[in-house]
Amino acid sequence: MIRALMLILVPQATWERIAASKWNSLIIFFVSFVPLLGLTIAIEGFGMAKLGASVNEFGRTITITSKQVIQFQALQLGMTLLVLGLGTKLVLWVCEGFHSPTTFRQAFTLTAYGITPLLWFRIVDGHPSMPTWVCFAMGAVGVIFTLYHGIAFVLQPDTSVGFGLYLICSIVLILAAGLAHFIAQIVAQRKFSFVSLFNEPNLALVDRLF
Repeated sequence: MIRALMLILVPQATWERIAASKWNSLIIFFVSFVPLLGLTIAIEGFGMAKLGASVNEFGRTITITSKQVIQFQALQLGMTLLVLGLGTKLVLWVCEGFHSPTTFRQAFTLTAYGITPLLWFRIVDGHPSMPTWVCFAMGAVGVIFTLYHGIAFVLQPDTSVGFGLYLICSIVLILAAGLAHFIAQIVAQRKFSFVSLFNEPNLALVDRLF
C-alpha cells in the first residue's frame, strides 16, 4: 500500500523498485492491492454514511442508510476486482498486438499498481459535494501519469513500440475502469436510489441501450 502512495509522489523511483523486487501476483494482490482497496472503500463508505451520498438537483444532501452504504461498497469492491482481472488480460492482448513478449506477472503488476490513483481519488468521492465523475477524471489523469514509467520498468518493451504501448495500455485501462464506474452508478441509481448523477432522460436512454 505504501508503494501505491509513493507511485503518485515519486513514480520513477517507485516503479524501479517494483520492477526489481519481482513480487509474484499473489503477493502484490494481498500485500499491496487488497489493503489499499479496503482502506479506500472504508473511507468512502464512512464519508457516505456520515455526510450523505450526493447533492441532488435542489442542493440538498441525500441521506442513505448503513445497509445501502454496505451494498454499494460491495458493488464497488466487485467492480474493482473485475477491472483488475480484465485490465490484466487487456494489457496482455495489447502487448501481444505490439509483439512485445509479456508475462502474466508483468501485466498484473502493471495493472494492479497502475490503477491505484483511481482508488486514492475514491476517498475524495466520499464527500457529497464532489461530483463522482470529477473524482474519476482526476484518478484517470493519475493513471496516465503513473503508467508512463511503469511501462518502461515493468514491461520493458523495445523503444520502437514503447510509447505506443504506453498510450494504448493507458486508454484500455481507463476505459475499463470508466465502464465499471458507469455501471456502478447506474446500479446505485436504480437499486439504491441515492446517486443523483443521472437525470430521468439519461436513465431512459440507458434503459434503451441495455
